[in-house]
This record gives sequence, structure tokens and C-alpha cells, in this order.
Amino acid sequence: MILLPLLNKRLTYDGHRDFKAVGKLATYDFVIVARPSLPVFDLASVLALARSRPQSVAYGSTGVGSPGHMALEDIGKRAKVELRHVPYKGDQAMLTDLLGNHIEMGVLTLTVAEPHLKAGKLKAIAIATSRRSSKIPATPTLAEAGYPEAGFETWAGLMAPKATPDAIVSRLDAALLQVLKDAKVQAELAEGGFTPAYSGPAVFAKLMDDDRTRYAQIIEKLSIQID
Repeated sequence: MILLPLLNKRLTYDGHRDFKAVGKLATYDFVIVARPSLPVFDLASVLALARSRPQSVAYGSTGVGSPGHMALEDIGKRAKVELRHVPYKGDQAMLTDLLGNHIEMGVLTLTVAEPHLKAGKLKAIAIATSRRSSKIPATPTLAEAGYPEAGFETWAGLMAPKATPDAIVSRLDAALLQVLKDAKVQAELAEGGFTPAYSGPAVFAKLMDDDRTRYAQIIEKLSIQID
């Protein structure tokens, strides 16, 4: 809804032009991880290693133009270091290469990373959100690591066609709020790695507008485009 229309000018839809916000459902967290053998323990040590060995530290993301890709490229640009980006089509392929020592770092959803963090097969460097996670409370945020601009919140929300009458949007919004109060729904969201985080149409629309402005600036600065 936000990134693809900014990254790919050939798309036939636009998240802002063609859709209307109904409500935000939930958020999910991403964590920057490293393989245990990498001699780093926080973001500062990652950047120091990359500065001493340009292009030697390879990190995976879920694709060119993904939030994880842009976050680490932005950090690298601000810190004046060269990280090597390896795009993947999803978490599982990236995880396989991390555990197989084919790449040094990755930006994974916390749900995928958590069991491997607990088993000591990966180590957490920073959490991408604005607040620490209760699942890995000792892991600092990117803001705490000195890069607040690189932090990002990923969300899931409900949209409707742009021409949907406001009365229908209000009914959908009321139903959405009711459903998100259901304990079973909350449990199922949590099992999928989501944190329920409701907001109504106006607040959700502003969030998307803010994200669109922010990512447009980052994409322009980093000169990222996809076909």
C-alpha cells in the first residue's frame, strides 16, 4: 500500500489514490540479527566491523525496497560504511542462509527469529520498533542504538475502495474494533507474530500519509527503484 507504489512506477494501482483507510489491525516486529560467530554484540560494533572491512558484512532482507533494506542502507549511509545487501523472497530462505553461515546478518520478523535467538543460533543486534519487545527485552531499539530515523513499524490494516461511502467505512470500522476485542482473535494474531493495535480510519489514514512521506524521502535519498 505504501512502498510498492513509491518503488515501482509501472504499477497500475496506488495505495493513496485508489483506497480508503478503514482501520489498523495490528503491528509486527522486525529484529536485526547476526550469526553467533560474527564478532559483534551491538550496532556500533557491526558498523565498526563494516568500516574496517567494507562490503564484507552481508545482510539479508525480504527484498529490495523492504523496510529492513531501507533501514540498514540508511544506517550505512549515515555511518559512512558499506554493507552488502542480499535480497530474499521471504524470511525462511534468509534464515536458512543465516543458519548455514552464508550471510552474516539479517532483518527477520521476531516470530521467525525468536526460537533461534533462544537456542543461541542467532544473536539479536537491535529491534526495529520504537519500543523494546517484551519477548527480547534486553535488545535495544534502533533509536537507543543512535539511529532513530531508521526505526520502522510494520502494520496490517483494513482498506476499502476509494469510493466506499463513509457510512460503510464507519460500519466496517465498528465491526473491526469489536472483532479485535475477541480473545480468540487476539490469540490467533499473537500466534502469527502480530500485536493487536487498533486505530480508526482518521488515525490510520494519517499513519499511512506519514509513512508515505517518510519513505518517499528515504527512497529518493537512497535512489532505490524496482521493476
